[in-house]
Amino acid sequence: MAPNRRRTTSQKKAEEDVTREANFAATIQAIREKKTKNLYTAAAEFKVPYHTLRRRAQNLTKPHSKAHKNLQLLTEGQEATICDWAKYLAMTGHPLSKRNLCAKVSELSEKLKAKKKLTGKDKGPSKTWIKDFLTRHPELKLGRPTGIDPKRMQMFNYTTVNHHFKLLDDFLKSENIPWDNVYNMDEKGIQLGGGRKCDNTKYLFSRTVKARVKAKSDQLELVTVIECMCADGTSLKPGFVFSGSQMYPEYFEEDGIIVATSENGWTSDFIGTEWFVKSFVPQAKERNSSGQPIILIYDGHRSHETIKLRQAAEEHDIHLFCLPPHTTHRLQPLDVGIFGPLQKQWQRRSEVIMEETGEGIKKRDVVREYMKARDIAFKEETILQAWKKSGIRPINPGIFTEEDYAPSYESSTQLHLPATFPVNPNSDPLSESDASYVPPQGNSSGSDSSESDSESSSELDDNSGNHNRGFGEMTDRGATLQHEPLLPEAGPSRFAGSLNCNAPTPSNSTHPPRHHTRSASLWTSLSRSTTPALIERPKTMAERLRDAEEEVEWLRRENELLMYQKDAAETHCYFSGQMAEHYKERLNKKLEDKFRKGSGKKRMKPYSRVLTSEEGRMELRGLEAEQAERERQEEASKQKKVAEEQEKRDRRAEQERSQVTFTGAIKTKKLDELRDIAAALRLPETGLKAELLERIVQLFNNQPELQKSQRYEGLFNPPHSRRRHVENNNNTTELPIPQPSMLRMNLPPPGYAPPYYSMHHSTPPLQPPPIPHFVPAGRADFRVGGEAQMYGVPGRQYSGPYHQYNNNNYMNHDA
Repeated sequence: MAPNRRRTTSQKKAEEDVTREANFAATIQAIREKKTKNLYTAAAEFKVPYHTLRRRAQNLTKPHSKAHKNLQLLTEGQEATICDWAKYLAMTGHPLSKRNLCAKVSELSEKLKAKKKLTGKDKGPSKTWIKDFLTRHPELKLGRPTGIDPKRMQMFNYTTVNHHFKLLDDFLKSENIPWDNVYNMDEKGIQLGGGRKCDNTKYLFSRTVKARVKAKSDQLELVTVIECMCADGTSLKPGFVFSGSQMYPEYFEEDGIIVATSENGWTSDFIGTEWFVKSFVPQAKERNSSGQPIILIYDGHRSHETIKLRQAAEEHDIHLFCLPPHTTHRLQPLDVGIFGPLQKQWQRRSEVIMEETGEGIKKRDVVREYMKARDIAFKEETILQAWKKSGIRPINPGIFTEEDYAPSYESSTQLHLPATFPVNPNSDPLSESDASYVPPQGNSSGSDSSESDSESSSELDDNSGNHNRGFGEMTDRGATLQHEPLLPEAGPSRFAGSLNCNAPTPSNSTHPPRHHTRSASLWTSLSRSTTPALIERPKTMAERLRDAEEEVEWLRRENELLMYQKDAAETHCYFSGQMAEHYKERLNKKLEDKFRKGSGKKRMKPYSRVLTSEEGRMELRGLEAEQAERERQEEASKQKKVAEEQEKRDRRAEQERSQVTFTGAIKTKKLDELRDIAAALRLPETGLKAELLERIVQLFNNQPELQKSQRYEGLFNPPHSRRRHVENNNNTTELPIPQPSMLRMNLPPPGYAPPYYSMHHSTPPLQPPPIPHFVPAGRADFRVGGEAQMYGVPGRQYSGPYHQYNNNNYMNHDA
């Protein structure tokens, strides 16, 4: 039974409007079918206001929901299409929020676009628009969603699920495994304080007090419980994994359980294998009265697929069935129907302990208190329902509906759109909906028809064809006027909840088939051809006026229908265009990640697997070979490290014997060299280079005499760099080493002049003897004598005199 939720005032008003309009529609229908004597008796019988009924019957007024359509931001077709897309997006895991909906309304509303163009401001819909929109469409409501992992959305799809059930069903039948030997195992994490979330229990509080609190333990230490249950409604003894290394005697008060410890309280490869060998195998074999094979269903966690566990399964003739990845929220019985009630009972037990002792559950009491909560949650009926909801017992893939598969639509290779999305608009809708429909011919008239009637009929039939374009279908107008309200809801035939177009066919109706505008003339002419003896009297002016009014009304309704279809199609184009852009961005992002360095992801196996089948055994042999190769490489790497350590020890022993001196700046040493120095100083060799260097420098600062020792002096007083020399007339002249920046610019250092030359004398007394050319080391562009570029500067030539001072004589030499 649906929960009894409190209705809001707007919801009550909307329901009252729907009821009132239904009463008016029923009253008008009764009047047309002549079930009532007149308007007075109809109003009294259906309890509606007489004057309102009269105006409605004469088309003088409209319902409140239609009277102010021109004032709304969106048309009826736009709002109906937005509702369809809102339901579709919510079903696929991407619901619209109020902010997103207002943004889309601003882009779709012509009135808001015009206002933005006029004022330059995009104010969007008013604050009450969302409320009014939900009132007009009670099928939508605001709610808070629960989160779901995108991997779960993608992996739980129709193909994966059907492959899973087919593989499981075929394997159970081929191995003849009874339901008593079908098991499911999984891990469950519990916290000593019961968890952060509280249960849904309500308590009494004072209306005048705002603070509403309740004592709750904040102990969040994790304990992992390994649970396993059978498809016959029973369960095996659980296993516990505690954090730390301490064991308490209270853990072993319950017989048949297994207790392990780990650093963080999580399971591991070793613990998973030990549970399988020491807990599951003995209990399952003890319960196996039929002697048939045993199958264990579990998820693909790495601790469940270790080589040792698979080898143990082969040894004990137990089959391993691995579920598809990221589908356990639907396919694993423990997750579907057991862990939820178990968590509630554990929280209640934690609250009871808190009320009794004022503290949370002690670590030593976890096993005892958990077993009490487990006895309440693990009922036979609950276990059987969990297997049924997961579709395993009995095998039933149809237990999952389209809503369950909808989140996987965005990763599907098939195109998924709302049910009202227009499809194949160029087809003839009437021929698709009615197999007996025959398209009207151009000039079809009987032999008794006059020439003017024939021309009129042909002309009208041609015009009627122009009204049959679009997505909608026209109904039998004559029949509809007799059996439908005067102004039914307009809607396209290709949309859910639209105008019903399955009108009576001509063979089942006494009225002419009015699929097109005034196509009754064609039907009349065909009737005359079948009954040539029938002579019809000419229509009176009142009858012709009634037919004209009837035709005008149907044309108006057809125009409304076409406008509805146009608005709906434009809205569909808007939403589908945004969806296409969204998919394009995601595809480009995936392509970027694919070609980005280091972004490769391990490809997972998307389907169910039987690890003990022939393929599984071959895979196990390959894994064993890979493990043996890894062990061989690890052993070789270990031997190499041992050899390197031995070589290092021998080198240091040789250094100690020969007292090797260390040279070079200590800050330029590599890590291995620093370790040699630390070993010579009897310092620890552990740590990074910076730490080791700091440790060595600190020792030298504390013992300054070590810096002056012959062995370590070279670390703090490195030999000076060699100076460059230039030979000139068998004389060696020391030249300063040019700076790197000057070498790049090809210029001499500031203040530098060639040897024995002076720039202070302007009048030389004698001509100087020839001076041989020389080039200083590293200065190929500088030379003495002749025209040359001064100091290697391009474009500059020096023509002034060089002055040389030699034997106290001034000489002049022009360059």
